[in-house]
Amino acid sequence: MRLSVHRSSGLAVVLVAFALLGASLVAAGNSQSLAEEAGRRTFYVAPWGHDSAGGSAKHPFRTIQHAVGSVPVGSLIRVRKGAYAGFEVQRDGITVAAAHRANVRISGGGDEDVVQFSGVTGGGLRGLDVLGSDIQYG
Repeated sequence: MRLSVHRSSGLAVVLVAFALLGASLVAAGNSQSLAEEAGRRTFYVAPWGHDSAGGSAKHPFRTIQHAVGSVPVGSLIRVRKGAYAGFEVQRDGITVAAAHRANVRISGGGDEDVVQFSGVTGGGLRGLDVLGSDIQYG
């Protein structure tokens, strides 16, 4: 299954959350309980991080794209406050979520997809502002 968030001509803020292949679509602001997250490996992204870092809370990655390509299947990626480029997820079960009370903005350039999930099962987005996008399922 493929989910794409495409850039549109107007500026719109779209809060996106989803689950793929048999799971229900849920609202972006809907948070998982701490108990559900406790069993998942958690990694971090921050504007001051480095993609050569390990993705820990003290040594976060710099880009979401690097994080989604590096973390193990089923991981949770917590994104700290800031503005980030769009990204593509090609690994199963990865959830990208804003850190607690963080204002996280994702935007793309040109005609490319802002956020794309390709050929994956599970995972999703939570609490991210995706700027200038429409959701399209295909």
